[in-house]
Amino acid sequence: MTGKTHFVCGEALALCLLHPDSPRTLVLCLGAAAVGSVIPDVDVTTSTSHRELVRIVSVAGAALLLGWALNTAFQLGIERFLLRYAGAQEMAAWAVLFLGLCVFGTTQPHRSFMHSLMGLALLTFCVWRGAEPLAGAFFIAMASHILLDLLNRRGLRLLYPSRWSWSLGLCPADGVADRVLCAVGGVLTAAGVVVCLV
Repeated sequence: MTGKTHFVCGEALALCLLHPDSPRTLVLCLGAAAVGSVIPDVDVTTSTSHRELVRIVSVAGAALLLGWALNTAFQLGIERFLLRYAGAQEMAAWAVLFLGLCVFGTTQPHRSFMHSLMGLALLTFCVWRGAEPLAGAFFIAMASHILLDLLNRRGLRLLYPSRWSWSLGLCPADGVADRVLCAVGGVLTAAGVVVCLV
């Protein structure tokens, strides 16, 4: 599936399953889901895919900046909230490990480590240990990315480092199914935000 489909479907699923109940938890949910929904594709390798990688980094960076701006503008106290779960040094250590795993993922073939159950577990564990309230949304969005890619014709190495790959082979990555899922995900994300704010 395309990056925008992964993004809106990850956001929609996180909102639907977690039901954020305040502006602060909404911002945290949306930010964590934004990163989780696109992070598996840091392993892209073709020159065309490097444009997708720039988009991935841009989406993740924009989510963090928007979260920071909303936190500042509405005095949500996100930093104090997160520091209840882990100290600043502990957060930083787990963030470094998370980034290290992502760097490792960039050295692996596309749809291998970053699309595996091992990658999902290790990255989610880092998020959980460093910023526990973000872990649920991150996990849901990253898992949705992997599940959506299973629909495609190209296999995923779910049990990395095993070379076996799985694919349901139901649709191409950028066909009609992708456009339908993107539209539905966009509507559900917008509806989820409205419901959380009402």
